[in-house]
Amino acid sequence: MGQLDTSATINTAACTGTNAALYAAGSNTHVNNLYLAARLKILQITAIREWIEMGANACATQLASATPGGSFAAFRFDTGAGDTNWMAVTCNAGTCTTTSTGVAADTNVHVFEMLWVDATPSIVFKIDGVVKVTTTTNLPPDSTGSSMVLGVMDLTAVARDIQISDGWISAIN
Repeated sequence: MGQLDTSATINTAACTGTNAALYAAGSNTHVNNLYLAARLKILQITAIREWIEMGANACATQLASATPGGSFAAFRFDTGAGDTNWMAVTCNAGTCTTTSTGVAADTNVHVFEMLWVDATPSIVFKIDGVVKVTTTTNLPPDSTGSSMVLGVMDLTAVARDIQISDGWISAIN
């Protein structure tokens, strides 16, 4: 996919994502068992906010805060919030649950996966194919459209970058 680079101005963001929300055909509810996967590498691990999001927030909304409003599921790494590990975040109308994955942020390539399991309901967070967190609290409601946001914000006046190999969102029925 490429590389996202912020400028060397504090609180600037670089982001990519899908514009269309995925819904079940002919309804206003999400499709069954949504799945997001992204293979990426962050190039710096200081003064940075990184989001890998599946939900209804636009890029600018998601990257503006360590605690954006809205309804979504996401991986977050935010040094401004004191993160040293990747965090698993689920939010329903701005009420969020944030859980450490136990995986320290580094500058290596990793594969991040989220699976919205309708039967439970729950969201499963994996890093490099290993389940790190499964949560059933503050899940986005079924009426939340799901699009993808991959983005980075610099929290100092130094450019920040991420390299994205792949990113996709799909339904597993």
